[in-house]
Amino acid sequence: MCCTSQRNFGLIVAWLNVGLSSLSLILILVSWLAYDVPQTSGDSQIEGIVLLALVFTYVGAWLALSALLVKGIVEERHKLMAPWVYMTISMIFLLTFIMAYTIIASIVANLAFIVILLELIIISLTLCVIVSFFFPVFMLFIKIREKISDPEKGF
Repeated sequence: MCCTSQRNFGLIVAWLNVGLSSLSLILILVSWLAYDVPQTSGDSQIEGIVLLALVFTYVGAWLALSALLVKGIVEERHKLMAPWVYMTISMIFLLTFIMAYTIIASIVANLAFIVILLELIIISLTLCVIVSFFFPVFMLFIKIREKISDPEKGF
């Protein structure tokens, strides 16, 4: 990183996570409360509510982890950063598995090559963005952890 330190970039990533998670929670609540849900059969409406509750829970947990990340970076406490780091690592592995599954399922379903290529490009770009934001935060996490275990090391 040429112009910013790892700490500043980590704070930018953390605040972006907090802001986008907050915005997502607000949009989920507004869409759930403000708009009428068309009346459908009982099972599909229950499935929709359960899916919305799961997404809301995930985004709420991500907001809490992002707030811990901000606090951990500001106070230089790696244990507060650890949940966000481990959740992001699991998300990267999950997205990689989803990418492999999607490509294999598309090939088995005999989809057109351009559709398979578009799926691969979209998922790969998403994975690249996640990794490019994750890696500097992870390096900061490692640096803070080493600094605490060996106090003579500094930034």
